[in-house]
Amino acid sequence: MMKKNLLVGFILIASILFSKPYVQLLFSGSGKMSDLAKGYTLSSVTDSERFYIYFSEAFKVIFKEVNFQDLFTSEDLLTGNFKNAEYKLVLDVKDFSLKTFKKRRIYLKDNENGSYIYVDGRFINVYVGRRYRYDYSKDRYIPDKKGGYVKSIDGNYYYYLGDFYRRQPVDEVWVKIKINADYSLYRGAEKVISGTFKKDMEREQVYYTYDALNGHLIKHYNNEKLWASELAEELSNKVLNDLKKKFIIEAEVIKAKDMIVVIDKGEEEGVKPGTAFEGNKNIFVVREVTRNTAEAEVVKLPKTPLEKLRKLKEKQDFKFPLPLHIGVGYSTLNGAYISLGMNAIDLNWKEKAFGFAFISYDPFKKKMNYGVDFRSYVFKNLFVGFTSSVDSFCMYGGYSFFKLNPYISLSASGVTFGGDLTW
Repeated sequence: MMKKNLLVGFILIASILFSKPYVQLLFSGSGKMSDLAKGYTLSSVTDSERFYIYFSEAFKVIFKEVNFQDLFTSEDLLTGNFKNAEYKLVLDVKDFSLKTFKKRRIYLKDNENGSYIYVDGRFINVYVGRRYRYDYSKDRYIPDKKGGYVKSIDGNYYYYLGDFYRRQPVDEVWVKIKINADYSLYRGAEKVISGTFKKDMEREQVYYTYDALNGHLIKHYNNEKLWASELAEELSNKVLNDLKKKFIIEAEVIKAKDMIVVIDKGEEEGVKPGTAFEGNKNIFVVREVTRNTAEAEVVKLPKTPLEKLRKLKEKQDFKFPLPLHIGVGYSTLNGAYISLGMNAIDLNWKEKAFGFAFISYDPFKKKMNYGVDFRSYVFKNLFVGFTSSVDSFCMYGGYSFFKLNPYISLSASGVTFGGDLTW
């Protein structure tokens, strides 16, 4: 029954919508396929609801042990007419293997009575239950139950707040997972998309922990199907990303008001919260989705009025700009400085204001300084701001030329000059 549910759930993944591309999914390959095939393969592709997927007779290459006639009352689900399928997605799994091997572990976690710590890639034998702190007045380590230091058997002290371990050699069982698959999308005889997915990794299958309360080992098991599913999901996401580049969602604007647009595409077409759209250089991000519509909020608005927008196109490479400010500069007040902070941008993604911390060094006075700065653009590229440091306070104003920002400042020391380059 579970096998039947997996297959039925995998096949009946979407209702037929003519706005979606029809894709016939073909499987081929060799190797250990059962774990990969049983409901794992291409789950991201089918769950995206962006495509209507056909499944063909090629499934029998994988599910040799399954009798389809026993699972379905109508075999048309698998052997039906594929004349409507414009595309064929061929997944060729050349190798999918799970091989077990033994690996010896020497140390197990034991925070009750463990006499080893792990520092810089090695285990160090320490005195159990002894803690120390450093007394600067006496220039030595003294016992303290709340101290952050531990003492090793060879007399060295380590500041350590991590886990403790006991020496307890055990033989654990690991699994080496390997997958090698090619995938291609065809439109007739034309190959539209192709790619390769290869990965090797190792995971614990049988491992041990130490029960300090009862003083014995506990044996644990990880199901190998978990790693098969993990790999297949990774493969699925890679295929989906390539497919999305080919099948870009296009939508019409139904309504536009108060920086919000409503489009005629929704969950049925694969639109999800966070999906980005672009139209006339305006960028929108979907916030709410219904079955056949979605609401998107403006995140970049150059000069095009929303009322004039008619069509939007999915923008798959969209990323919000990081609100990060980095700068280097020089002023006659504080010398050379570097700065790091946060900025605020408008709907044109132009910097409007930012605050940052800085550290400076004056080579003439041979003096270091540090403080905070706030700067705001008051009209186009014209800016004003203030700087507060350990030994000075000033107000300044300037004008930006691209990323270069010269300015004049006024402080108790008089009029000074400076400039910086910001990113």
